[in-house]
Amino acid sequence: MKIDEVRSMQVADLRKMLLELKRELMNIRFRVKMAADNVLSGKIGKIKKDVARAMMTLREKGAKH
Repeated sequence: MKIDEVRSMQVADLRKMLLELKRELMNIRFRVKMAADNVLSGKIGKIKKDVARAMMTLREKGAKH
């Protein structure tokens, strides 16, 4: 997700997106560990960057995450 897209979102939408991304990250990490599914391990970095973008935007808007 591009930073411009994230910045245009409302605080409530950012919080919802952040929660969904963290759940997805947890699920992917679990699947990689349990099934040795290294195909998904590349997706972890992308999700972590999206989480960081969402958290940064929430800080910019003055909202706690």
